[in-house]
Amino acid sequence: MRDGPIMAGIVATVLAVAVAVAAGVASAEERPLLRLDRGALETLPSQRTAWGGTVRPLAQAGGHLVARVSLPAAADIPPHPHPSGKAALVTVLRGSFELALGTQFEPTRLVRIPTGETVLFRLDDPHHFARTGPEGAELLLVAVPPDALVPELAAR
Repeated sequence: MRDGPIMAGIVATVLAVAVAVAAGVASAEERPLLRLDRGALETLPSQRTAWGGTVRPLAQAGGHLVARVSLPAAADIPPHPHPSGKAALVTVLRGSFELALGTQFEPTRLVRIPTGETVLFRLDDPHHFARTGPEGAELLLVAVPPDALVPELAAR
């Protein structure tokens, strides 16, 4: 009976679905999208910066870091390095953000980084400094080993 294994598979599938429904387990298609609004993000563990910002790691493994960075309103952020031994991509998600490279805070050198734009800090870039506008800024930081960058970025 060739139909025996097919029928057994169908019965096993039906039983598995029945057990999952009875247990309240939804299939991947039925699960709601996992959204992390600002309130959900604020419940994650965080670290305070010396200048009053908050860093919330979202993923961290194998020399990679993805973090949400919240910066206070009207803040001058002193010169500081990006994560040691890493290239860093910083995307402005919200707010007003100005940035420059250097070891001294020089307001005349600041460049406005518009919302949605990404800045690449290369491994050999010096310290950087920043300023936020009246509404502060939300950033997405992705720090990776330099060899993890796509060749088109690594060559810049």
